Amino acid sequence: DSHCLDLVAESKRLVVTRTFSKAFGLAGLRIGYAVAPATLAREIEKSRGPYKVSGPGAQAAIAALTDDRQWVDERIMEARAARAELTRELRRRGLNPLSSQSNFVLAPVTRAAVVSAGLRERGVAVRPFPELRGIGDAIRITVGPRQMMERFLTALDEVLQCE
Repeated sequence: DSHCLDLVAESKRLVVTRTFSKAFGLAGLRIGYAVAPATLAREIEKSRGPYKVSGPGAQAAIAALTDDRQWVDERIMEARAARAELTRELRRRGLNPLSSQSNFVLAPVTRAAVVSAGLRERGVAVRPFPELRGIGDAIRITVGPRQMMERFLTALDEVLQCE
């Protein structure tokens, strides 16, 4: 993170954005922040409109940044553990997911659109990426709580058996 902020200081055109969704556990509030050079930030601010962030959302963001860093660090550890577990489970099923440092895993699969449709029929949404350059077909799986990941894996097993 600090490296990205250093890059902002070196550029007149770079904006680094962050969300409070995963690590801060505030996904439902749809809040985040951006770091940019002052001149660029002023221009961006002109286009944002009058309804930016709700009062409770702003209070939650401030509290997350200032009051309970330990809680945030625990959410980060949980998200990393969930991503590692998902990656292991995909490998156990013969898939080869790409290394990830984000809140999703990209897994090359044969016929990504068909796999995605089969998962959707079972109430699970992933994003298909057909014909990615250098990768081929793949699906993007958002990392979530254990129960959600178990539901995904069960549906994936059913879809892969049909393939």
